[in-house]
Amino acid sequence: MNEIKNKEIDNIPLKVYRKAVEYRTIKKKNTPSPWVEYWNLQPNLRKHNDPKSKVYIASVHAAEEILRGFSRKKAWDIKWIAKNNIPENVLYKPWAPAVVKRAIRVLNAMCEPGNWPGPGSWVARCSMADAFYNPRNCTSILVIARCSLRAKKFSDRVDELTWEKASPYAQTIAAPLKETGIEIRASVAESIAKQYNILCKNDPLLVHVSGGLEGFGRMLARWLLEQNITRPGFRVEPPHGYLWRKFCATFTNGD
Repeated sequence: MNEIKNKEIDNIPLKVYRKAVEYRTIKKKNTPSPWVEYWNLQPNLRKHNDPKSKVYIASVHAAEEILRGFSRKKAWDIKWIAKNNIPENVLYKPWAPAVVKRAIRVLNAMCEPGNWPGPGSWVARCSMADAFYNPRNCTSILVIARCSLRAKKFSDRVDELTWEKASPYAQTIAAPLKETGIEIRASVAESIAKQYNILCKNDPLLVHVSGGLEGFGRMLARWLLEQNITRPGFRVEPPHGYLWRKFCATFTNGD
């Protein structure tokens, strides 16, 4: 049945499909959506199985919105658009059903071993609705997937800051991480060093508690190992990365 529905999604004219979507939304609430079903077929992505749940309904609405094209009133992170070279037509013109499906498949491939960001990553944990558009940071990982021809290997990722150009502070804080086998990008180490200085300015006692930059690096390395995180690309980027905020809560509380 899934194969039949997926073929229907590919072949039906876009205008007719959008009208069908609107009719189904009004007349058949809480029924399985072919879009969420297709998402659920991807082995590496988060599953949504209850049509009555808020996350399932939000995912259906997200699919309907992208088929129409995002509203021009939708808020976007301008720096994110510039950094990723996102064309305007990708944001505001309707997406063809086959294009949406291909982007979902790229998302699934991004969560495979050896690809960025890899298995168990934030992409793998992301809901379908948030993957289509994340209102918390005004970005869309699905848009990134559409603009990519394939999932990127870690080796394909170009660091905007090389270790040769990194400051001594970044080198110092990264040394304990590298010694324990934890891979870290130069740009992330630079950000951590800057955030460490901010933390110490707010509370000078933290300098003595941490033992300086190198000691802080050892604390971070030990904490990451306790979290079983050693792979490259872990989301410890300050100041908004989930792991960074979690570590800082532990560090500043003296645990």
